Amino acid sequence: MVEVAPQRAEISIHYWKYLSFIAIVLLAGAFWFWRAMGSRWGANNSTMENLRPYFGAGTRAPAAAKQEDNLVEALRIHRIEKIGGKRFVVLFSATNDKGDPVAIVQPGDVSIAVGDASGTKVPATVEKVTPLHGIDRWGERAFFSCVLDWSGSMWVTDLEAQKSDYSAFLSGLSLPFAGAVFKFNSSVERLIGLTSSTAILENAIKMDISQGSTALYNCIDEGITQIEPKPHLLFELLTTDGNDNASNKSLDDVLRRARQKEVSLFVLGFGWVNIDVLKQLAEETDGYYVYVPDSSDLRNFFTRLASIVNNVQVAEFVTSTDFERPASIDLTVHVGVKTLKRSR
Repeated sequence: MVEVAPQRAEISIHYWKYLSFIAIVLLAGAFWFWRAMGSRWGANNSTMENLRPYFGAGTRAPAAAKQEDNLVEALRIHRIEKIGGKRFVVLFSATNDKGDPVAIVQPGDVSIAVGDASGTKVPATVEKVTPLHGIDRWGERAFFSCVLDWSGSMWVTDLEAQKSDYSAFLSGLSLPFAGAVFKFNSSVERLIGLTSSTAILENAIKMDISQGSTALYNCIDEGITQIEPKPHLLFELLTTDGNDNASNKSLDDVLRRARQKEVSLFVLGFGWVNIDVLKQLAEETDGYYVYVPDSSDLRNFFTRLASIVNNVQVAEFVTSTDFERPASIDLTVHVGVKTLKRSR
């Protein structure tokens, strides 16, 4: 037997290669994380949106984002109410070519045609038009829900802007009202029910809750529930920076219910919110929308919306045929040399 002496050899491990590989992987992951934070997907993903403010990562809005709204030369039908046999009122708002509300409307500037259940148009005569703030016999005549986004994607500056901006809206109102305050994250929290106290509303607006995902549609729905039994002007004032990712209600659900209950949605969005959704929420409920890339630019629009609410008009009209409620209405309002039309 031949014995072979064992041989020894040194094993050389190139640690720098493994460390370089790990470093490359970490850098690639960090780059992906940063890009994801600065994308629409990152802004809307329920996990990512909660991380964005803590890491300070990602852009606040798409690079090409710019301000837009539907306040200019707008006509909105907010509500129709029966006040007697063949007698009705329609609450509407109109704006001029600068987006400012029309404060004085003469009966001769308004024409109305209503439809019955069969679709037949019934003649209507406009007898008078009165600003909503001038109808003292109605007492409280505007009821609204403040709906504030408190999701994880909101920066501290966004939260503070909302607190300040809603206070500016409340202080800008000059007619009797009652409001409620809701905030949403992964769920919905009602901070205060309907109250006419500006101080109580402001305290509720300034209250902090935990941040989470975005239950936008659930909160809109609960805001409608709060005000739907009330008469006259009903609306929601909504701010959001993202898109729903935590509701069991859908966009179609809240649009259908808002139309049925005649609740107008005044929607103010910023950041990565889907502007098409803002438009749909406003246009299909006879409301208004505003989009700005940065929440710090919203304050002026809150005061403008308060002015629109202050100048909602009430047109009283009579029809040749009596029915409980018109099935449809065609409204025409002359504003200077412009003719605004709206149907519902």
